[in-house]
Amino acid sequence: MEESCRFRPPTVGRQVTWEVTRFCNLLCDHCCTDSGPTVDRRAEPTTAALVEVAGQLADADITKVYFSGGEPLLREGFLDLLEAINTDRVRVHVVSNGYHLDETTIERLKSAGLGKLGVSLDGGDATQHDRLRRRKGAFERTVAGISRAVAAGLGVGVSVTVTPTNLHTLDSLMDTLVGIGVPVVSLHSVFPVGRAARHPELLLRAAALSGFERKVRDLEARYGQHITIDHNFGSGGSRADAGCPAQTRLLHIDPSGDVSPCSWLCKTDPRTYTLGNITHAPLREIVDTYCQGLDSLLRSQAAGCPLPLAISRRAKS
Repeated sequence: MEESCRFRPPTVGRQVTWEVTRFCNLLCDHCCTDSGPTVDRRAEPTTAALVEVAGQLADADITKVYFSGGEPLLREGFLDLLEAINTDRVRVHVVSNGYHLDETTIERLKSAGLGKLGVSLDGGDATQHDRLRRRKGAFERTVAGISRAVAAGLGVGVSVTVTPTNLHTLDSLMDTLVGIGVPVVSLHSVFPVGRAARHPELLLRAAALSGFERKVRDLEARYGQHITIDHNFGSGGSRADAGCPAQTRLLHIDPSGDVSPCSWLCKTDPRTYTLGNITHAPLREIVDTYCQGLDSLLRSQAAGCPLPLAISRRAKS
């Protein structure tokens, strides 16, 4: 079963996926950034530097920013960073593990003009989620955080990493999310970079992918009138436009401030796809350099995603 691009960039302007830290209170087996509680954070830019860049987003033709990590809510000064963004011109999304969604944090997210809060929940029971996240009680804490955010009126979406071991819990998950009032759930497979590359047992192989597609059709039939089920698999997936959206519509900033056209490309082949660093040049200048340079490389992949080539390079290095 074919898998399409995971990004949903805006039709006007660019989306930047901004990983503000690799620090996280959890140590998930499927983490694509190798984040955790003991990572070296010395290369992270200062909060003041990040706030300055946040104020540059709109002028760099960024119309959507997608904050992730690590756990962005644990990045010192992160909420100050959000408040520096012109939300009249830039739609703000934050992706969290949901562990620290207390009432105070939720209110600050609302006051900052958050467009959407994405929370990751891996399966429909504590056994699967807590084992994958390596923290007992994580499932209960995350569900409680989702409930608070929905009740407070935030736009909430839940992201689910589907593995061979949690596939059978998706019905229970849907029951939980529908009961809370979550409007949309996104289903994804494990991408083999970061810590996930050391856990091949989490990948959905061909037979499991076929079963997953059937499961999605069943879930849509049973729950589709109550919750939108987004995925990027098979003919019914929520596909991006043909070609690679990183050509003109995506950017990525990693925890050290390096800028690339796509978060997946930079993880597979950072030497080829790094454009510059936000501590060395204004974001607008980096974007203009990108348009004049790596755009030609990406255009050579206009018929599809450059990732297969990048993964091939990594395997040979």
